[in-house]
Amino acid sequence: VVKAKKIIILKKSSNREIYTGLSVWLYFGQRLIKCISCHDIYRNFIQGNPAGINVGYGGALRTKVVNNTLIDNPSSGISVGAFGSASNSTIRNNIVFGSATAVTIAANSTGVTNTHNACEAAESCGSTGKLTIAAITDILVSSVDPTLKSGSAAIGAGTDVGLTACGTADIGAFEAPLVTAASIFGNLLDVTVCSASPPVQ
Repeated sequence: VVKAKKIIILKKSSNREIYTGLSVWLYFGQRLIKCISCHDIYRNFIQGNPAGINVGYGGALRTKVVNNTLIDNPSSGISVGAFGSASNSTIRNNIVFGSATAVTIAANSTGVTNTHNACEAAESCGSTGKLTIAAITDILVSSVDPTLKSGSAAIGAGTDVGLTACGTADIGAFEAPLVTAASIFGNLLDVTVCSASPPVQ
């Protein structure tokens, strides 16, 4: 789930726990997933769960939480160090909306980089590169379609985190497609499109 090679759509699931480690917990409905070797958590869409992503169980180190979209997870969006330190973590290019807290970083977690995230004005998600959103439809197609809408302020508003991007990185789980070349041959239009992320299935 967390070291995804493609976008993973996560919905509510049954009330059970899977124990595979201690450093990162992801909440999906009442299901709790733990993973000790999850250093990169990216390109996930997490919606309608008690909480989003918690990093720090057992002492996480150098965890990257980048390019995720978290909507309507009422308790918290991204929490770093609430249940154990998570030093030198990176929180970048995430969309967090509809949570009591967008990004929280506990005092026990030092050296955390928290930039280029999108959240509501009253919430904290880092000041550098922060994209303020009043409604999720300001930047996404809808609350159930997490792709970036045409003209979204999240397009090109991210920063390089080592993932494939179409030009300047976008904020959120889904990189917007970008026309990189176009030419006309008689009655034919030949268009080359960069698409770093697959569409919602």
